[in-house]
Amino acid sequence: MIPWPEGVNKHVLRDSTWHLPSGFVEDETRSGKKKRRSASTQTPETYKCILHMTKEEYEWFKVWYNIACRRGTLSFPLPMIDGGPNAPEVEYRFSKDGVTGSNPGGGVVKLSFTLEEVT
Repeated sequence: MIPWPEGVNKHVLRDSTWHLPSGFVEDETRSGKKKRRSASTQTPETYKCILHMTKEEYEWFKVWYNIACRRGTLSFPLPMIDGGPNAPEVEYRFSKDGVTGSNPGGGVVKLSFTLEEVT
């Protein structure tokens, strides 16, 4: 686990969403009834996150993502996304979707990405 880059915003916006996965596998029997059983592996909780940062913060983030985080390979701590204002830090990693950026105006960069909670 590596630290989040110093001086870069890490407060996920309220526009973010998350998904709590089911812990079962569902099969349909020949009679048409559905049969459920526990899944043998645990699916990670996923969080579709949105961060706003300045262009300068984005440059620091880009260097951190490409070099220190090895283009999303390594995990890092962030305040618990579905927690409250005093949420503890939790270990996350980027999903395989990567990071998407846009410039909504002025000196603001909007980053969108999906995180997985490391359990």
